Amino acid sequence: MKSKAINGIGLGILAILIVGAPAISNPFPHSDLTPTTLISQVVAASGKFVRGDHRTLGGAKIINEEGNFYLELDEAFQTDMGPDLLVLLHQDDIPRSYSQEKYVNLGRLKRVRGKQRYPIFSMVDLEKVESVVIWCRRFNVTFGYASFNH
Repeated sequence: MKSKAINGIGLGILAILIVGAPAISNPFPHSDLTPTTLISQVVAASGKFVRGDHRTLGGAKIINEEGNFYLELDEAFQTDMGPDLLVLLHQDDIPRSYSQEKYVNLGRLKRVRGKQRYPIFSMVDLEKVESVVIWCRRFNVTFGYASFNH
């Protein structure tokens, strides 16, 4: 019973804060950026893809968005089709070895072209991450990688 009352009070305070908050004008009226995205999204690292065994283009960045980290591949990203393509965060700036202690697997590559985003698990030590890799696990082939400028 007590927790329901506290939750009700919390929602009431939240409603007052949202409804009663003053409007913030956008200092960049002709931009996609809003004050919220300017404040809440910080680039922690970025880099440009270079060719591995396949042509790979575009950029990648690690962003901190309100305490959550994501890897973003930009709209210029593209690579070749391949089987079993994974997105890895690697601890070497030029990945040469794929022993499991050297990388974190963020999952399958969603698309071979265009902007995409991958959540980074909270237990990942970003201090040790030096690159992002598009890797074909089946044939142990590096399609391309981007070394990060921290």
